[in-house]
Amino acid sequence: YITFMGAGSVTAGTVNNGGTISIAGGTVSSGSVVNTGTIVFGAAAGASWTVGNDFSSSGTITNTYANSITVSGNVAVSGTFGGTLANSTITMIGIGSTVNTGVQIGHLATGGTASVTASANAMNLAGALTVGAGTSLSLAGFGASVAGVASGTGALVGGTADVTINGDFSVASYAATSATTNFGGSSVTLSTFNSNGGTVQLTRSGAQALSTNAQDFYDLTLSAGAGTVTVAGNLIATNNVAVGAGRTLDLAANNVTVSVTGTTTNGGTIQQGSAAGDLRG
Repeated sequence: YITFMGAGSVTAGTVNNGGTISIAGGTVSSGSVVNTGTIVFGAAAGASWTVGNDFSSSGTITNTYANSITVSGNVAVSGTFGGTLANSTITMIGIGSTVNTGVQIGHLATGGTASVTASANAMNLAGALTVGAGTSLSLAGFGASVAGVASGTGALVGGTADVTINGDFSVASYAATSATTNFGGSSVTLSTFNSNGGTVQLTRSGAQALSTNAQDFYDLTLSAGAGTVTVAGNLIATNNVAVGAGRTLDLAANNVTVSVTGTTTNGGTIQQGSAAGDLRG
């Protein structure tokens, strides 16, 4: 049973933990971490661990209090990731690193000049995703499920599997998955956006604001349910637009110009203002 009280340092090599490490606040630094036992962030909020290489846990991590882990190498978490997941923030700062979330973790951020690629499993976050300035995160063929917001001034690459963001979305650069991106937050803000021939589906049951920055969609769908999507910025779809039953697509509030090259399917309501509109179907 190892207890770190305040600052601790294990810098010469790998921390192999098959027992219990309890971190009661303060700062810890080490080389690689391989956890097959238990790591407990307990007793006090604000504990931080700086990992100079890879971080791997197939054991148990208990997030009793707020903590942060900054990792220079790869991150792989399986086993049990427990306590209050939102207490945990993992920040990846390595170039050419990978992230493998075999279980749901808390918040994930990229920092420094990181370039991170998902590996083996869909990225699964109970909290927020932050893609930092000058960094990139590629979801490759695995996709993602993010319960919180997705934000930051870096670049997110969606890959080829479904991506679900249940909180607000405002990542500055999003090269969308060629599958389906599901946005469930109250606000979706696109700055630089590449549709990659995929579908953007707006799933929120309730009011949802979509700021397009005049970026082109391929397919845009409002899933059946309830609530109004209010659009700001020109709405351009190079393929199809579909409005599900019970949903309203409001183009009138901001007098949006709309252009749909393919087919418009309206099972709900489309409110169009006086601006130019080309809704085919």
